[in-house]
Amino acid sequence: MEFQRARNEEQKNIRRDQIIEATLKLYEREPLEKITLASIANELNFSRANLYKYVSTKEEILLWIVISDLEKWVEKTYNQFKEYDELALKTFCRLWAEELYKNQRLLKLFSILISVLRSNVTTNSLEILKKDLSNGFHKLSLIIKKFIPNLSDEQLRLFNEYQIYYAISLYSPAVSAKNQKQEFQTVELLDTPPDFVSRFAEYIEVIILGFQARNI
Repeated sequence: MEFQRARNEEQKNIRRDQIIEATLKLYEREPLEKITLASIANELNFSRANLYKYVSTKEEILLWIVISDLEKWVEKTYNQFKEYDELALKTFCRLWAEELYKNQRLLKLFSILISVLRSNVTTNSLEILKKDLSNGFHKLSLIIKKFIPNLSDEQLRLFNEYQIYYAISLYSPAVSAKNQKQEFQTVELLDTPPDFVSRFAEYIEVIILGFQARNI
């Protein structure tokens, strides 16, 4: 790809998508810790100096990918559930779990997000992530509220928080050596997709029933 400096916002977005695509191609072939800005630039046929015109660290690219995958998950989930007028709780939880499991890369990236936030990420990038997370979870809350209307705003916030933490604990390639044993156990547990879906559906059903019991 011949490098040409992006001059307007549309061109910058195109360049960002190209950088994301190149990083994902590398991510399919090797672990994140082996990916460098130099290897990303090489994948793009850019010089590293040209890549620096758009991003300063690979961690910032990772946040771009998380935001992009989050938007896709939220949009697909929203479209999936708007087809239904009402759902039994067990059916809702099963469909919700199935939709989340379709986004395995997002689960993997969420699992290393905390370590990413602690290193090499600008304040501006964190603010963008915070805003996009808030918008995404707000849209998810609208779906949940449609089928489980008796949950409060605080309970909806907690549901979104709890579901992500539990999903990560089920499907999480660990990022440090001390977590490696747990990583292998988790991956082995989740070799079969229905197992993840069943366990996750059961978990969020328990959470919702617990919230509802508080409201009685």
